[in-house]
Amino acid sequence: MKPEKIRYQNIEEQFPQLLQCGLEVNEGWLPLIWDMCEQLLASREAINIPISKENPLHFVQIKEKFGTLRAYAVTSTEEDEKIISMFEDMSQFICDVCGDPGKIRGKHWVYTACDAHTKPSDK
Repeated sequence: MKPEKIRYQNIEEQFPQLLQCGLEVNEGWLPLIWDMCEQLLASREAINIPISKENPLHFVQIKEKFGTLRAYAVTSTEEDEKIISMFEDMSQFICDVCGDPGKIRGKHWVYTACDAHTKPSDK
């Protein structure tokens, strides 16, 4: 069950089979990562391809890069890749600090933020 306030530990405890890395993101994207993990597992169940040595699925790095989520995974299905890509794309519209609607900001260092978390120099 998805907690009301998601913390790093919640994700690590709920999805240990998927996370073989730390999470290098701010808290605002944790619900997005939770949903991505849930959708990946549901997709695997729906197509009846369990995670195994022959059909791997685990993350080796999850971080922010150029203002959006990047989730690097060892995977064996095209559907896994589509799901990961969809959530990476969604991140450009979610503040990485608080999870509210946001957009890409910044001139030199690019990040995704809502109005409240936008640096004064980027307003």
